[in-house]
Amino acid sequence: MPVTIDVFLTGVPKVDAYYDIMAGQVVNGVALVRASDFVETSTISIGVKGTETVQWTGAKDELNIVDIKFPIWSPMQGERGLQVGDYSFNFNFTLPPNAPPSFEYQRGEEEAHIRYVLSASVHLSMGVKEAVTLYLIVRRFVPIPAIHSMAMRPAKHQCNENYSSCCGSAGSIEATFTLPSVGICPGSEMKGSVLVDNRSSKDVLRCMLTLERSITLRTRGGHSKHTLYPLWDMAFDDVDTKRRVEGDNSMLLMNFPRTVVQSFDSQLLVSSHRLVFRVCCCFIAC
Repeated sequence: MPVTIDVFLTGVPKVDAYYDIMAGQVVNGVALVRASDFVETSTISIGVKGTETVQWTGAKDELNIVDIKFPIWSPMQGERGLQVGDYSFNFNFTLPPNAPPSFEYQRGEEEAHIRYVLSASVHLSMGVKEAVTLYLIVRRFVPIPAIHSMAMRPAKHQCNENYSSCCGSAGSIEATFTLPSVGICPGSEMKGSVLVDNRSSKDVLRCMLTLERSITLRTRGGHSKHTLYPLWDMAFDDVDTKRRVEGDNSMLLMNFPRTVVQSFDSQLLVSSHRLVFRVCCCFIAC
């Protein structure tokens, strides 16, 4: 082929073979074209495409969520193509700020992904196209007002369970789990507190905190499938295990896992997370 093309994004971090960009961010790049002979060409163009796919037994849907195309070179009047030489063409593009983040999921029969690619193409007059493709990881900004709102809003969950035994009522256990903020960033430190009031004939063995991922796959035809599964468990054994009337307020300090995928809601996918607090007891036979 008498022409080759390569493309690079400037000022963008690269992880392995993927460029890491933000939705709504202006991305700058350069396309390098080398013509070893005269090339009849109609245009040189850039394309950015995002696709969203969900699939499980009996259902499948695919949707184009981003489709950006624009020329970076066209022949002037009277020109028929590129002369021999090396060429450099600067360009920039912006993904929609509401574009969903990149996403990969496969579990059993369920599969879903959101993928983005950038292609640079030389369209030759003979109908042949020389192209190169870059793979993108797209992330989405969380607006500052939303961060402030979440940082100022604490989370508190309380449950009260009554238990019974073969000899009658075993009493009740009341547990309260509190976080200072509902907004948590992956890899950040998280401080919480737990208050357990044990008014039963059971001993509290430990308190468990579980991070769960909630994923909903859906099609435009109205089919949907929901999955909920644990990502991470942490046990707190410092809670007093004996039966008691007064509560023991313990401070919890933990590091939120770094591998959590950003929560989002797109046309075919909903991905979110929840923290589940459990009090684990053993039964005391009477």
